[in-house]
Amino acid sequence: MNNKRIFLSSENLYKGKCMTTVIVMVRNATVALFLLMTGAAGIYALEDLPLVNTQTVSLAEAEGLSISYGADAVILRESDGDALVIREYMEINKPRYYAQISRSGSTVHIKRGRRPWLIWLRKARAEIYLPRSFRGDLRLVNSGGDLSAETDLLNYKTIDINVGSGSVHLNRLSGETLSVRVSSGNLDVAGIAGSFFVSVSSGKLQIGDLTGPEHRIKVSSGQTRIGAMQGSAHIVINSGNIIIEKALGRMEADISSGTVSVGNFSGEGSFKINSGTLTLDAAELSGDLRFRLSSGNAELTFPRELSFNLDAITNSGKVQVDDDGAPLRISGNSTVLRPFGPSPKRTIFVRTSSGNLIIYRR
Repeated sequence: MNNKRIFLSSENLYKGKCMTTVIVMVRNATVALFLLMTGAAGIYALEDLPLVNTQTVSLAEAEGLSISYGADAVILRESDGDALVIREYMEINKPRYYAQISRSGSTVHIKRGRRPWLIWLRKARAEIYLPRSFRGDLRLVNSGGDLSAETDLLNYKTIDINVGSGSVHLNRLSGETLSVRVSSGNLDVAGIAGSFFVSVSSGKLQIGDLTGPEHRIKVSSGQTRIGAMQGSAHIVINSGNIIIEKALGRMEADISSGTVSVGNFSGEGSFKINSGTLTLDAAELSGDLRFRLSSGNAELTFPRELSFNLDAITNSGKVQVDDDGAPLRISGNSTVLRPFGPSPKRTIFVRTSSGNLIIYRR
């Protein structure tokens, strides 16, 4: 067996130390770059950012106001004066990062300025003070930041809110018409008064109470929850979910494959169910209810003292009334016209292809 000796010269040792130093330097530089690019490193916390810019904008002759701040954090407050005030807090103080203000016709546009290419230097927030005297058209655009209001936005002509992937938290809104589009973000509103139009793609919408003459709600694959709703409502559900805890007024719903749950319902309505699910808990009826089911399911719950006529025609579906005194169950090609309770004034019309409808009297 041959024994080989390995000699480490001073030159080899020097090269090894240099190589180790280079590796450590590269590794540290990589970590530092990663921290910079991901925003893990930063000079200030969001709430501690220094004030770098204050601008005052007159809205004396403006009929519209549009605010778009991208991914920044924005807080809306009320101004005591007649002018709009913008206060911006940032990591870096450069004029090109300030809000860009422009006018087109009678509308004032406020848009976030440029931002550094390094993520950790993009940290910014803005405080916008809205004057009490302005009650024109208000448009809010939030693509990825947090937008909140510490004041009610009341008596505007119109309010238009567009939420991309950020979060919006508002108090009470009122206007002639209010429209909301939620893509994949979250919108939480304490209360809305006025005609309301909303489209939810894959985000989440929560409303405390909703009152107005007319409401149109479209949900693709998102989630919508409304505490109390009053007025005429037209609801279109593709594959999303909507929960309405209390509803008063006329309701029309077109359900494809989503779910609709309505509690404490007082009113009348028309419901078309393709392959979705409807759950409705009625307190009283001010008019007739009409149901057309393709392959979906509907469950209705009525108080026992509520009288109604049932007019049902089934092809291959099922209609069932769960009543201790006079239960009913029909399926296949069947027709029934029958009263439930004394002297009914309202009628429930049911037409099923292959869907199922169950009525509980409790």
